[in-house]
Amino acid sequence: MKNCGKRFHNEVGKFRFLNEMIKIVSPKYLGTRSSEKVKLKVIELMYSWTVGLPDELKISEAYQMLKKQGIVKEDPILLDDRPFIVPTPRPMNAVFEDEEKSKVTLKGTTKQPSGFETEL
Repeated sequence: MKNCGKRFHNEVGKFRFLNEMIKIVSPKYLGTRSSEKVKLKVIELMYSWTVGLPDELKISEAYQMLKKQGIVKEDPILLDDRPFIVPTPRPMNAVFEDEEKSKVTLKGTTKQPSGFETEL
């Protein structure tokens, strides 16, 4: 997460993603089938994101909910002492940022370097 940009941070901060993380640790869902190592890693990640991404309020809310439910007993100790630095935004690439350009589809076939033809 340290090397990811704001756009990726926003995706992680969405309910859909956080809900899947919560399911891994919650005994109501997959928590009883998840190993303790996996659950600890999910809790560590969510805590580090809470600390490192204070603008992503849903991450903090999800972590606090786990604490209220008793799933998280105490905040984990983060082994990485380095500060969480949010990288500077990268310049936009027109191909990826322009919705119309990203929807362009090719018709016909293309020649692959191995000599196989692939139909698109």
